[in-house]
Amino acid sequence: MPLAYPVIKPIRCVGWVPAHDASGRQWQAPFLAELLADPYAAVRFNAHRSLRQLPGFSNFAYDYVGMLAAREQARKQARKQWEELSAMPLEQTGRHVLITSDDRFQQDRLTHIIRQRDDRPIRIAE
Repeated sequence: MPLAYPVIKPIRCVGWVPAHDASGRQWQAPFLAELLADPYAAVRFNAHRSLRQLPGFSNFAYDYVGMLAAREQARKQARKQWEELSAMPLEQTGRHVLITSDDRFQQDRLTHIIRQRDDRPIRIAE
């Protein structure tokens, strides 16, 4: 059965300073980068806002309602920027953050998780 992820609240927590203090910050960038290409605009908005709070991303330009190609390019640029910045040791590594002890992001595991997500549009009548 596909998973439906309530992603907006966790993304807001990723941008929350006490959460940074508890878990570190550097490991979060590749996840937030992936969400820059999310099908939902609210998720993209919150991912960008959280990404800009991370070291090295304060000036990261992005239009969460821009064209798909531009959003995909921003996702790739954010990942590249994280890889360049991650030359310094990360505070968190391991299976729980999908980053190996040699600081390699486990894209295949994240792709597997994302493929389980139910992205069907949700319409709420008000």
